Amino acid sequence: DGFATGARPMVKQEGKTKVASNPIIEVMETCATVEQAIAYLETVDLRPLLTNAMLFFADATGDSVIVEGDEFLRKKGDYQAVTNFYQSAQDDDLAQCPRYAAAVRVLDAREEVSVDLCTEALSVAAQRGRRVATLYSNVFDLQKRTARVYLFHDYGTSIELNLQEELSKGARTLKLPELFPHNEAWQEFVALQKQSVLERIEKRRGPELKDNVLEAYAGDYDIKFLGVVYRVVIRRDKTDLIARCPEIFTETQGELRLHSATEEEFFAIGEGGEVDVRFTRDDKGATTEFTLRASGLELTGTRTHTESGSAPNLNRQLVPHKLSYRCSDTESGSTPNLNRSEVPHKLASGHRSRV
Repeated sequence: DGFATGARPMVKQEGKTKVASNPIIEVMETCATVEQAIAYLETVDLRPLLTNAMLFFADATGDSVIVEGDEFLRKKGDYQAVTNFYQSAQDDDLAQCPRYAAAVRVLDAREEVSVDLCTEALSVAAQRGRRVATLYSNVFDLQKRTARVYLFHDYGTSIELNLQEELSKGARTLKLPELFPHNEAWQEFVALQKQSVLERIEKRRGPELKDNVLEAYAGDYDIKFLGVVYRVVIRRDKTDLIARCPEIFTETQGELRLHSATEEEFFAIGEGGEVDVRFTRDDKGATTEFTLRASGLELTGTRTHTESGSAPNLNRQLVPHKLSYRCSDTESGSTPNLNRSEVPHKLASGHRSRV
C-alpha cells in the first residue's frame, strides 16, 4: 500500500538504477516475499516516487517492511503499524499521530490474531471528518489470499474478495460503492465533496479566454517520465481545455478538465487534489510546451509536430499513483492521510482516506 507524507529529501539514491517502469508494479509482478522486494528496491532510484510518500509491503510469512524512500524499516515484534509520518525521524512514534496510537493500543491488547482484530484497529484509526475521511478499509489475509473490504465507516458491513477468483476474471475495473448496499453517510459525503470542488473551481477561475488563445494550446504533447514517453492530447471544450492521457489520468477516465486561471495558467480540481498546468510560448507566439505540477511532482509536456489526435505512442507503462488526480486530501495544501495498515503475524490490513 502507499502512504502520502510531507516532502523529504532523498540523499541515498545517487548511483542506483533508474528504471522506466513503476517500481511498485515490478515488485508486485516479480517478488513473492518482503526479502525479494527489499533486494530489488535497494537497487533502484526511487525518486520522485517516494519524495513525499512511503510504501508498505507484507507477505504470507508474516514479514513486512515500511519503505521511507532512503530508509527500510523492518518489522520488530509481532506486528508493524504505519500511518502518514516518518517513523525513522521520530523519537516517540505514539506521540506523532493519534490514529497510529489508537491502532497500536488495540493491537497491544490483543488475545489472538484475527481479521476482526484488524478491523477494530482500522475502525479506531479511521478519519471521520466532514471533508477529510477514510473512504474504505481493507483487511488482507495473505495466506488465504482474501480481502475483507469496508465502505466508509460502516464496519458492520463488508464484502470479501478472493484474489484467485478475481484474477481469473481478467483485467477489469470495479466501482467499490456499487458493491455495497446503499450507505447514506457515504452519499452525503460524496455530495459535500462535489460541492466543495465546484466552489474551489469558481474561486480560482479567471476571466474567460478568447477562442484563439484556447485553440493555440490544442494539440499533441509528449511527457517523458522514468524513461517512458506518454502522449497527452489537448483539445478545446467550450471555455475549458481537455487533456487526455489514459496512462497518467487514471482516476478520471483518462481525461483532465483544465480551467483557465490566467491566459497561460490552467488548473484542475478533484475531490482529493489539484493539478496546475502552465503553457509556454516562443517569441513568435507558438505554444512549445506545458509544465504540469501535482503532489510535489513536476512534469514537462513538449509540443509535437504531429496532427492533434494522432495515434499515441504505444510504449506505455503505468505511472505511480502520486500522478493521479486524487492524490492528496480534500483541502489543497493539507497534510495527506491516505492509508493505515497493520500486519499482526500473517494478516495485513489497511485503509485509505482517498480513492
